[in-house]
This record gives sequence, structure tokens and C-alpha cells, in this order.
Amino acid sequence: MKLLLSSKTYLFIISLLLFIIPFFWLKPGEMDLGGDSSRLYFYDPINYLNNYSLYNILPFGMGLVEPHFYSLPIVILLSGMKSILQSPYLLISVFNSIKLVVAFLAVYGIVKELIDKKYNNKYFSMLREISSVLAGFFYILSPRMIGNWEKALLNHDQVFLNPLVFYLLLKYLLTSNIKYLWFILIITFIFAHNFSWVSAPLIFSFYPLSLLFLFFYVTFIRGKKLPWKGIFAGILLFVGLHSFHLIPSVLSLFDPGSNTNTRVFSREDIVHQLDYFFGVLPFAKVSLNILSLPPVNMLGFTSVMVPLVVILGFLLNRGRNKTMLLTGIFLLIILFLLSAKITDLGVEIYKRLFYIPGFSMFRNFIGQWLFVFSFFYAILFGQALFLVSSRLRQMYAGILYFGIGLVLILGAWPFINGSLVNKTHFQSNNVKIAMVMDPKYKETLAFIRSLPDDSKILTLPFTDPNYQVIHGTNSGAYVGVSTIGYLAGKKDFAGYINIAPFSEIFLKLAKEKDYTSIKRMLSLLNVKYIFYNKDPLVYDTTFPSYPYQHVRTFLPSTQKGYEDFVNKITTKKIYEKGQYGLYETDEQNFLPHFYITNTIITYDNNPKLHPYFESASSFFPYKKTSEARSIFIEEQICKKNFQKRICSKEFSSGPSDLPKIQFEKINPTRYRLKVNGAKDRYVLVFSESFHRNWSLFPAYTEPQQKKTLSNYFDGKVTEGVHSNTFLDESTFSTWGKKAIASYRHFQVNGYANAWVVLPEDVGGRDSYSLVVEMTDQRIFYAGLVVSLQVFIFCMLWGAFLFYRKRLFGIINIIL
Repeated sequence: MKLLLSSKTYLFIISLLLFIIPFFWLKPGEMDLGGDSSRLYFYDPINYLNNYSLYNILPFGMGLVEPHFYSLPIVILLSGMKSILQSPYLLISVFNSIKLVVAFLAVYGIVKELIDKKYNNKYFSMLREISSVLAGFFYILSPRMIGNWEKALLNHDQVFLNPLVFYLLLKYLLTSNIKYLWFILIITFIFAHNFSWVSAPLIFSFYPLSLLFLFFYVTFIRGKKLPWKGIFAGILLFVGLHSFHLIPSVLSLFDPGSNTNTRVFSREDIVHQLDYFFGVLPFAKVSLNILSLPPVNMLGFTSVMVPLVVILGFLLNRGRNKTMLLTGIFLLIILFLLSAKITDLGVEIYKRLFYIPGFSMFRNFIGQWLFVFSFFYAILFGQALFLVSSRLRQMYAGILYFGIGLVLILGAWPFINGSLVNKTHFQSNNVKIAMVMDPKYKETLAFIRSLPDDSKILTLPFTDPNYQVIHGTNSGAYVGVSTIGYLAGKKDFAGYINIAPFSEIFLKLAKEKDYTSIKRMLSLLNVKYIFYNKDPLVYDTTFPSYPYQHVRTFLPSTQKGYEDFVNKITTKKIYEKGQYGLYETDEQNFLPHFYITNTIITYDNNPKLHPYFESASSFFPYKKTSEARSIFIEEQICKKNFQKRICSKEFSSGPSDLPKIQFEKINPTRYRLKVNGAKDRYVLVFSESFHRNWSLFPAYTEPQQKKTLSNYFDGKVTEGVHSNTFLDESTFSTWGKKAIASYRHFQVNGYANAWVVLPEDVGGRDSYSLVVEMTDQRIFYAGLVVSLQVFIFCMLWGAFLFYRKRLFGIINIIL
């Protein structure tokens, strides 16, 4: 009997039930992988790691430079788990189970700690237990929380990380037990993505307010002295552990021109974010945040249950319980930030907050304050529930608890049975989110991965966002970022968004059926292959609108039309497996990743064109020359120093005067070139998104001669054997060396890199090797070394903390 009443027993039973629930959301073999950032790391974590997590080059489109190393620890962990579990279905289910169980237990532990312990008898202890359990249930099952599980982003892990870290911090500050601090550090390292810039603004909405709450609670309510030495040591260790992603992100923040810098400091961007804020504002309702509307319509009347308990709790409290009062104050602050339109004055205050650097990240305030509001609402609800039930007779308290528990479970039943998780795709014809991967597509990805050359791919059918649609062998489909870049290691253009600044041109040319210009445009973009999925289930009737709504009005409206379109812009089919085909473009005009130009064309940029989607219209299509290796330089660039001479056309040479080059990819951030017959200056073009930190270095170690795989322009450009080597003896060969042609590095073709290389740059030699390197990647290498050292220290420190008694016993025996 005692065992049945043990808190550990019923917590174990509840946790076991919660752990089992996600295994029924999907059928064995199904996967939910879609969304803005996708969850392809569940399906193939090894290739996700090799193509995305290790490098600061985005694996799709033109290869924008963006530090995104934060996913490294979790992807490594998932790789290990996948090797054991084998099945992505099991991996996804286990991960969802961990979210549910840990979130429940953490909120339970927090509420139990916060409830006043002055009532020491068994009855009040039981009320404390049940109130804490129901608070945990309310947190994980409240309507606001259960509506965010489908297409969850990486930062959705804060569902359990927020309460878990809060609980461990609370215990550490109250007990000064260093073990809690160690757990916090290790957890934040494993889930580094939730403590990185990518999780902003969510981390900035939760942790500043939570830390402030803990400070007031521990110092003024519990009367404890804060362990400042431990706190400072923890901060230093946290920074050390997270150096691999924090240092690149911080440097990117202060790098003029970077996306992060623009978003935080640009006043023009702040105006755009304010427009977004006012666009969202009409959807904000204070009442919807206070009420807890369940997705089951017939239970709508129960939405007053939680606010009613909270109000009764405050009426009964009358200010005596300081913890509840403190929690209420913080909840009201968050309610203002979540609702934004509490009076016209509130809107004006919110508007002015946007001019604080970085606050514009809260433009979509409804979603960005949601998790912190739900958390504080749950812990306030738990405290109020205990106070209300403690004033009731035992029978009435039991009825209250049973009624609340029943309403929470019934209200969340669509979530528990999986219908809220495995939804139908937006604007689709009854296509489910969960899909079973087609084995033929898996083989297709393997073939694309094996392609020997370093070139890009156009993915069709084309979408509005950077999305790809793959229908499964069941009634579900994957709709998310292109799998080709993330899993096959070949950059591709899958949608309107990531083909900029050629977005509008491509659609215009397609509508006009100007196939010659389309082929020329694809050449400028280094596109050698067309991947075409002819499955009618990804385009015709199943997805009549999203994600093709805009582009469908320009591109073929049916799969039959797409087949004709593909035949018009390609020369031959090189692979077919079921519905999936790979086609090759016109090799005669194809521009490889590296080439040397022989024609320079200047243009004046039209300021009326959208700088992102339309700006290439200023120079393309240009029909006055048929020379494939022509490059386009903006007049504004021509006004700068050395570029004046470039634009004077004196750099244009005949094809016979151009040196020969051979290039090979070492990894996405590093290339090696072999130059032969460079008798004069030349312009080297690299068809990758322009960034000032793409740098050119003389190669200080000559590579072994490798075989040639492809050649272009009668052997003027050849490709060697490409690889994806993260680290070898040549990785640091350029560190401390001076880059060449730095002041002669400029943008061409609306997006690409170009350098003017002079004979004096290479000591007057006509044959030599060069290294093209993204030097920002070095910051990651340096940060990774620091993180690994601190991680090893933390693991040794943890071993000492948990096994020191045994360790001291062994030492005593030895001595």
C-alpha cells in the first residue's frame, strides 16, 4: 500500500504513459520531417552533419555564408542514436517522448518547490503533490502548447529545456550543490541550438525574465545568498562550451553587411519589422491568452477553468503568499508583451521598443512570447490550485482535482491521439504531414550524391519558398527545404526565394518561353543538372495552391506541361528511377564553378528594381554577345580604384590568351586551383554567393596530381576529384598567410565572386596553385578547439563530482 502511495511510483507511471503516447502519433515507418528548417537530421543525420552542421555555407542555392554550427552536438547525438535505433520513426518518437516527459517532470518539480512548505502534515503534502502534477499536465497539454508540435523547428526543444534549466537553476541557487550547475552546462551544450542566435528571440524572451524571477525569489523570498563564485564560473564554462557557435555568431553580429548585423542595427530594417508587427497586431487578443480554449469545441466552456482558479487563488491569498504575488507580476508583464495591444498607449510603448537594437526580433510577438507565458501561467496555476484546494474540504478538493485533470486530458485528446500532430498539409488535398520515404527516392539521392562534378541543380516542380515536395508511399508527403542540398551535398535551386536575384527573371522567361535565355541564366548560376519529380501527387491536384501559388502562374500548371518544359531546357536524361529523373543541361554553354572570363560587360543598376528578387534584370538577358564566359559588373563597382581599369575593357582577352585552370573542392569552404600558362593578368570567377571573406591564397604545398573528371572550353577549365574533407594536414596551411588580390575582389553577375589576379601576386610565375577559402570558417575551428577542451574538462569534473567517494576510497586503499 505504501508503494502505491509513493510519489516516485505514480510519477514513474505518469512518465511511462507520457513516454508511450508519441509512439502512436505516427505509424511505424512514417516520419514528420517538414517545416521551415526541416527535421532531416532525424532521417539522415550523418549526411546532414557532413553537408550542413560542419560548415558556414548554406547547402542550397548560391551558398550564402551564414554561421549555423549550433546543431553540431545534437546531430552527433542523433547520429549515435540512429545507429542504434536504425529507424527514423523510432528516433522521432523517442525524441518527442523525451520532450513530453521532461517538460512534465520539470514543471512538477518547480511548482512543488515554489509552493509554501509551511504546511507540513500529510494532507497538505498530498495537495502539494497533486497540484504540482496538474500544473505539469497543464503546461504540456494546454491549448497554447499543443498547437506547436507539427513541423516543429529546432528551437521547439525549449518546450522541455526551458522548465528543465529553470528547475536546475532554482535547485542550484537554493542549495549551492555544484552537481546542478554541471547538469545545466552539459544539457545546454548538447542542445546548443536552443542557446544560440538561431533560437532568438525565444531565448531572449525566456531567460532574462526567468533569471530575474529567480533572483527576486531566492534573494528576497527565500532569503538565500547567491553563490556568486559558482555563477561566474558557470558563465565562463558556458561561454567556453558554446564557443564553437557563439564566437562566429557574435562576430557575424558586428560584421557590417551580414544578415544578423542588418537585422539588429539597420534602421531601415527596423521599419520593415515594424510593418510586420502592425501586420500581426490585429490577430492579438488579450482574452485568448488568458483563456485556455481547448481544440475540442464542446469543451469550450472549460476555457474559464484556469483563469478562475488563478483569480480565486489571488482572492484567497490576499497578498500573504509572496511567491504567488511575484509569479503574478511576471505573468502580467509577459501578458503585455504577448498581447501588445493593451490600450493604445501600450501599442505606442511597444512600437518604441523596436528602436532598441535587437528588439525587432520580437516582431511576431504572438509566437515569440508564447512559451514563456505558458510556463509562468502553469507555475502560477499550480500555486493557485494548491491554495484553493487547501481551503476546501477533502471531498470537494478531490472533485476539483478530478474535474481539472479530466478536462485537461479530454481537451488535449486530439493532441494525445496524434491528430494535432499528424495534420493535413496546408492548402493540400488531404495530404498528411507524416510520410513514408519512397525507396526509389532514397536511391535517387544516393545517385546525386555520387555525381563527380561540383555544380548546382535546378529542382522542379519549382516552389514559392525554398521547398521541395516529395510524396511518400503512404498518403503523406514531405514539404520542406530541399533534401538535395542537405542530404546529397549538391546545392540546388528549389524555389523562388533562393534563386534571387534572378527570381523574377526566371518566371518572366518561363512565361515567355524564352528557353535560350533560361539556359544562359542557368549557366550563369552554375546549374548543370535538372532534377525533375514527375509524380502527379506532388503538383497537379494534391497541391493546387501552396507551395506553388505564385510560381504556378508563370511556370507550367501541370506535370504534363513540366515534362515539355524540362525537355526544352535540357539535352539528355542521365538517370531515372520511378518518378524521379535527372537531366543534363547544355554543356557547350555551361559555366563551371570556377572559370576565367574573356568578356566584361558593365551595366547600370536600376534602383526601381527590388534589390533581392529583380536586380539581375539590369543586365540579364543580354543578347549582344554569345560568349558564355562574359561577366557583368555594376557601374558602381567600376568607380572604385582598380576596378576602373577593369571596366575600361583592357582586361578582355582572346580565348587563346587565357590560362588553363584545374579546380577541386576540398570542402564547401575550401577549394584548390592549379593555374597554367598565366602570361598576364586575368579575372577569376567563382560562382558562389559573394562575400568579402572569400579569400585567395597562394598554395604553399603543391598537391599530388589528380586525374581530370570533366573539362570545359576545349580544356581551358578542368575539374579534378572533389571531396568533403573537414580536417586534414592542409587545413591550416593558409593561416597566418597574406591573401592576394584582396582589393581586387568584387561582385559579378549579380551574386558571384571575382578576383583580378596579377603576375606580381604570384611572384611572376606562370604556373602555380591557389587556395580559395572562406576565412570565416577558421573562427569555427578555433571555437571548436576551445569548446572541446572545456567539454573534456567538464566531463572529468563530472566524473570527479559523482565518483569522488569511490575515488577517495581507492586512494586510501592505495596509500
